Amino acid sequence: MFGNLLNQALTLIPKQQFIYRKFNSYQINEYGVKVSIYDTDIEFEGSVQAIDSKMYQELGLDFSKKYINIFSSLNIKNVSREQNSPDKIIWNNKEYLVESCTDWYVQDGWTNIIAVENTEEQEDNANS
Repeated sequence: MFGNLLNQALTLIPKQQFIYRKFNSYQINEYGVKVSIYDTDIEFEGSVQAIDSKMYQELGLDFSKKYINIFSSLNIKNVSREQNSPDKIIWNNKEYLVESCTDWYVQDGWTNIIAVENTEEQEDNANS
C-alpha cells in the first residue's frame, strides 16, 4: 500500500483552502417557503483545479457552466437524489454546488469532488 497518495502529492503541489458547507435539512420560513439549512462551515485544504472544457463532454457536464475539481481528505458522500439540495464549497470568493464525488476515502483517505459554480447565488447577491 502506498499510503495516502493525495497527502504525499500535496507536499509537492500548492494547496488551496476552501470551505465545506454540508446540507442538513429543510425548514419552512415565515413566508411558507422551504429553505435549505446547512451545518456549520468547515475549513479544508486540498487541490482545487479547473476542469478543462475538453473534458466536459466526457464527464457529461454543461458547457454553459463553470466547474472545479477538488482533491481533498474531506470525507463526503455523493449528493442524495432525494435530498434535492447539494452540499456547497466556497472557494475563491465563489459558491459551488457539489455535483459528484468519487470516494477513495476508505482505500486511500481522500475524495475527488466535482462542483459547479452557483450563478444563482451570485445573481441573488447582485440583486440585494
